[in-house]
Amino acid sequence: MKGIITTSLLCLLAALQAQAQRNTTRFSIELEAGYTIATSNQIIKRGEFDRLGSFVESGYSKIGQGVPLNLKFGLSFNKYLFAGLRVGAFWGSRYNQRVLSINDNDNTIDERSYTYQINQYSIVPSFGLNVQLDKKWQLLMDAGPLFALGQMEEEADIEEINGQMRNGVFYAYKGGYSYGFYAGLQVSYFFHEHWALSGSFNLNSATYKPDYREMNRLVSSFEEVDISNTEGIITRVEFSDNPIEDGRSGSGDVIYRTQELYDWSSVQINLGIKYQF
Repeated sequence: MKGIITTSLLCLLAALQAQAQRNTTRFSIELEAGYTIATSNQIIKRGEFDRLGSFVESGYSKIGQGVPLNLKFGLSFNKYLFAGLRVGAFWGSRYNQRVLSINDNDNTIDERSYTYQINQYSIVPSFGLNVQLDKKWQLLMDAGPLFALGQMEEEADIEEINGQMRNGVFYAYKGGYSYGFYAGLQVSYFFHEHWALSGSFNLNSATYKPDYREMNRLVSSFEEVDISNTEGIITRVEFSDNPIEDGRSGSGDVIYRTQELYDWSSVQINLGIKYQF
C-alpha cells in the first residue's frame, strides 16, 4: 500500500513538472472538508462470545458516517481532460446498534449494544472532465479507484434482560486495507484569478478488509478483567480467505475466522478552497 502511494505521488509530481515547463496546462491544489452520510446498511453477525457461551445474533450497522478532510492535486491537460490525486483522512462517527440474542448454554436472552467507529487514510487517483463554464464558474467530474489504510474499533456492551450480568468488551480491528471506487461532481466559483471556493458531491464505495480483531479491554460484572492472565478468553481473531479452521483453533487465545468485510460506503458533501495556476 505504501508503495502504491509513493509511486502515485512521484508520477503526479513528474507530470506536473513536465507540463509546467511547457505551460500548456492548469495545475490546482485544493483543501476540502465536509460530512459523509453512510449508504451501506450492512448486517454484522456474531457467532460466539466465550464468557457467556455460544449464541447467534445479527444487527445492522452504518459505519460510513463521519468527517472527511481531503487534499487534492489536479492537472488539466487541455480545456476538458483532468487528472487528479486525492489524499484524504476520514474520522468515522460512533455508530450504535442494539440487538437481541439467545444464549444456548442457559437459554437466557441478552440485549447487546455494539458501537463501531472506523478511521481511514485514503489515496484516490482520478480522471475526468474539467470544464471552464465562464470566467467565474468551473465544473469538474471525475472518478477513480480508492485505496485506504486504517482501523476500526468495536465496543460491545452486553446486558441480560432476564439476568443481572453486565459485560463490556472492547475490540480493535487492525491491519489489512480498504478498497473501492470514487466518483465526484464539483462546482467551483472563482472570486479571484487564481482562487476559488468549491462545493462537491462525492460517492465513495469502500470496503474494509482487516487482518485481525484484537480484544484490548474486558469488563465483567462491572469489574475490569486482566485479559493477559485469564485463560479461556479468546483475545485475538485472525481473518483469512482460507482459514485453517473456521472456529476454535490455533494456539492459546487465538482463533481463526473466515475473512470479514466491512462496508463504509457513503455520500460525501464537501466545501473547499482551491488555488489554480
